[in-house]
Amino acid sequence: MPIGNLFLPYRQLRDSASASTGGAPRLILAWWGAWLISAVLMANSFRTQNSDLRTDQMRALSYVGLAVTGMLAVAVVQSCTRRQREALQARGLGGS
Repeated sequence: MPIGNLFLPYRQLRDSASASTGGAPRLILAWWGAWLISAVLMANSFRTQNSDLRTDQMRALSYVGLAVTGMLAVAVVQSCTRRQREALQARGLGGS
C-alpha cells in the first residue's frame, strides 16, 4: 500500500477546508483517524484466509469503524458547507 494513500485524504480535505473557511475543523482529524483505524483493522483481518473468532471480530470492528467513518464524513461535509456559507454571507456574497 503506498504511503500517500494513508495521508493524502486528510491533507487534501484539511487544505480544502482551510482555504475556503480560514481553518480546518477538528472533525476532519476525527474522520481521518476513524478511517485510518478502520483501514488497518480491515487489512489485518483480510490478511489471513482462515475464519477464526479473532479474525471475525476484527473484521466486524472494521465494519463498525467504516460506518462511523461514513457518519463523520457526512458531518465534515456539512460543517465545511456551513462554514463556507457563513464566510460568504460575512462578505456579502452569499444568498440564502
